[in-house]
Amino acid sequence: ARDKYFDIRQVAGQPAALVSSLVAGSRLERGGDLLYRDYDFQPAAAASLCADNLVDGLLVVLMSEIERVETRRDRIPVNYLEAPYRSVQVRAFVVLSDGRVAWSFPAGGSWTFLDLQYPDFDEAHYNRTDRVWVKDISLEGVERALAEGADPKKSGPAGLPEVYADLFDDIVSGLAPLLDGLL
Repeated sequence: ARDKYFDIRQVAGQPAALVSSLVAGSRLERGGDLLYRDYDFQPAAAASLCADNLVDGLLVVLMSEIERVETRRDRIPVNYLEAPYRSVQVRAFVVLSDGRVAWSFPAGGSWTFLDLQYPDFDEAHYNRTDRVWVKDISLEGVERALAEGADPKKSGPAGLPEVYADLFDDIVSGLAPLLDGLL
């Protein structure tokens, strides 16, 4: 029986420089009713990064802002607003040393990391109007959302802010079938 070995390690480098060398291009795609960004990878850069770091593939997690039409509901579920909203979306890929994508998350879409806008149903209610305005979440609100649930006393995933922990849990769950096939 052949022994199998699996290792995960961080690739050192400046994130912006790694992305600019590894990503060959991106385009907007449609998955059902949702718009998301898809990516192509540079085979030579993937080969170089894999060789330099002694790995067979790269887990690449990309975040981008996108505006797409979504339906958002009020606290009273019967009220909703279908409108364009901006949000930070995530795509993750396992890129092999030849530049091919072995796995993507989520398949055929993107994962909402953080909403940047919201419908102000309360303002419409108190102003006695049906006109619901879409408003930006403040910088302070974004910072609080990104820090929520963080526990600096804990190390590793247990100490991560909730939004990051949820993202990594979903990526790991999605990777599990791929890893089972490798191990």
